[in-house]
Amino acid sequence: MDALKTTVRTQLCDIPALLEIYYKKFVDTSYKKNFPWIDHLMEINDADICHRLDKLMVKMVNEKEFNRCWLAAPDIINWDQVNGFRYFSKRSPLYHDINFTDFMKLLSDDTIIDIDFLKVKNITCLDEEDKILFKWSVYKCIYCEIDDQDESYLLSGGKWYRVTKDFVKEINNTYNNIPRYDKILPEYNHCSEAEYNKYVVSLDPNSFALMDSKIINHGGANNKIEFCDIYAKSGSLIHVKRYGASSVLSHLFSQGVVSGELFQIDAKFREKVNDYLPDSHKLNDLKTPPSRGQYNIVYAIISDSPGNALELPFFSRLNIRYAIRRLEGYGYNVALAKINVNQRLKLTRRFRLYQISGNIFTLMIEIVFKKIADWIRTIA
Repeated sequence: MDALKTTVRTQLCDIPALLEIYYKKFVDTSYKKNFPWIDHLMEINDADICHRLDKLMVKMVNEKEFNRCWLAAPDIINWDQVNGFRYFSKRSPLYHDINFTDFMKLLSDDTIIDIDFLKVKNITCLDEEDKILFKWSVYKCIYCEIDDQDESYLLSGGKWYRVTKDFVKEINNTYNNIPRYDKILPEYNHCSEAEYNKYVVSLDPNSFALMDSKIINHGGANNKIEFCDIYAKSGSLIHVKRYGASSVLSHLFSQGVVSGELFQIDAKFREKVNDYLPDSHKLNDLKTPPSRGQYNIVYAIISDSPGNALELPFFSRLNIRYAIRRLEGYGYNVALAKINVNQRLKLTRRFRLYQISGNIFTLMIEIVFKKIADWIRTIA
């Protein structure tokens, strides 16, 4: 942060000593032990630089260069509550996810896309009753990576960041070398992650056990931990998440680290996990920690991007590197899996009837069927 703000009860004569403590913390570099990447990353507050980068980003959008510029929900979302997304108005189609391709199709040919347009127009996230769960400007949903004047920049959550090029290269190399899960997971053609997880387990219950939404209270009343979404008897802890902004995926990676750490070091946690597993998947030895390489942590990400490539935002690549280092330190193998979205689901657009209420619509259907029945009786 640019400024330190504190509220503390003290005497006037003690303020110099207090400031001395703050100054020592300011020049302290011990943070580099656990967070060495911070020095490679800086939020940009210079309005002129931000304006120049905004113009470059708008140029990419207008020229439809979407390989390094895309849309993603900027908040952590409970996807089980989400019915879909709308651009601009209540009467626009309801989409299962957001992307620039659908966004551009809704625009007329004479639409001028500039920074003001992207900041004024909104994207809403809606539940089954068409109530708004989240509302963001299109600009806040944009994730963009730009190289300009020998510098690398990132737009995420409506803020621009400068990243050193060598660090970008280092993170990208690490990400590209993450192994892929050796099994192909079924494509996603469901309304929620929960439905998908149940479907995967139903296809092969001898191999998989459903652990989604089975919350383990451990370490205090407020410590609620999900072991994984799908447990494979072969030794894989599979965590499933629909693709979103870096904050969403960071939450996913953190879940894997927390549960993996407890599973390795805490016999009580292993006992609680075992209570949720079906008899066919029970753990044999709860007292002995898992041996190195015995278990795999699999991050399975649902993405509607074309092909088998799994493009993640830079912050997500940064966070997964941290997660992998932690998990490998505990003896786990870590792998990525891409879950493709069914092509028909990708293209599905849903419209809601506003002019006719549910009761009137039902009454009209009943009248139509009554007329058909009367006509059948007449000709009979």
